[in-house]
Amino acid sequence: MSRFFHRYGEVFVTGSIFFVSLILIVTVNLHIRISPLRDSGESVGPQFWPVLLLVLLCVLSAVTFVKAIKKKQQEKVDEQEETEYIQQFTNARLLGIVAAIFFYLLLLPYLGFIVMTAVFTVVCGVIMKMKLVKNIAFALISLVFLTYVFGNFLTIPLPRGVGVLREASYFFY
Repeated sequence: MSRFFHRYGEVFVTGSIFFVSLILIVTVNLHIRISPLRDSGESVGPQFWPVLLLVLLCVLSAVTFVKAIKKKQQEKVDEQEETEYIQQFTNARLLGIVAAIFFYLLLLPYLGFIVMTAVFTVVCGVIMKMKLVKNIAFALISLVFLTYVFGNFLTIPLPRGVGVLREASYFFY
């Protein structure tokens, strides 16, 4: 099974994203059409952006899906390289990532988004054997980007934590 996902993982993931986004488009459109809260005669309403993003996701994932299939058809498989890759990605790494996600979700309400996202990103980088400087740089850049986009730009409330961490989070978002 590992060889299958190593060989066809990109095709599988992009195909899954395409079909899930297609199902979401149909579901959202059906919900909008039968919703009693829909304003009649309204050309652009609150449903416009979610539907537009879903359609865009569907189109882009379809393009990526087709490109991945073409790439896999033209690609020759090197058995030795594939075996080395599978040996590097062990079950211990997978369990480490799952444990990191579990603790991230468990501690997020108490330590807040900023602290837990930074720690989670660094821990995942260590598990995936990233170099320390790249790992910390990636963690900081992604943390700043995610905090700005979700906390400030989209004004989505992020978990602030408790105590001093809660007060410090007001400085960032």
